[in-house]
Amino acid sequence: METGGGLLDEALGHLSRRVVLLEDCVDTSAAFVLHHILKRSLSQSPHSTSNAVVFVAFAHPFSHYDRILRRLGCNLAAQRDNNRFFFLDMLMDCPDEGKNSDCGLIALYGKIQKTGCSLIMLNHEDIYSGTAKPTLILQMEYLADILIRAEPLATGLASDVHGQLTVKNRGIYDGHEGSRNKVSNFQFKVKENGVEYFYPGSKT
Repeated sequence: METGGGLLDEALGHLSRRVVLLEDCVDTSAAFVLHHILKRSLSQSPHSTSNAVVFVAFAHPFSHYDRILRRLGCNLAAQRDNNRFFFLDMLMDCPDEGKNSDCGLIALYGKIQKTGCSLIMLNHEDIYSGTAKPTLILQMEYLADILIRAEPLATGLASDVHGQLTVKNRGIYDGHEGSRNKVSNFQFKVKENGVEYFYPGSKT
């Protein structure tokens, strides 16, 4: 069992200049994964703008993430001032996605193309239940290098397991053909001082 981010980091691989999409639901939040990825991405080469992060937010303002990351030892405001963290508030910029062509994926990529950066997005999957997903979300799912899904256990709620993560890492290549499109599945428990990761059936 891993009490840090060992299993998660192994599944993620390198994050430089990659598109990461997280999908969660009301019952199983992926916020802790998001915070982990942000801190990890920004702590790599902390004084270099070549490893910048563009964060596309659909749910919370900048102050929400800045407050949480400060508790984890990462100052988002300072990273933003140093041009290492770019925050795009889609609720403010694109409140009616689909009717405004400027809010499409091409326009979004146009905003970030000059930085050559990692792009991290969090989508709450179950808010679209019963309706079609917005085109922007479908495009992001298609283009994501790393797709992470946080879901409740198929067997229902458990006191010692809070949910499961599926990490689909597309396009990995380290010289071996079998390394492409790696899919990792493991479970997690959110604790007061961190997150515990483990493979199904390994927790006793």
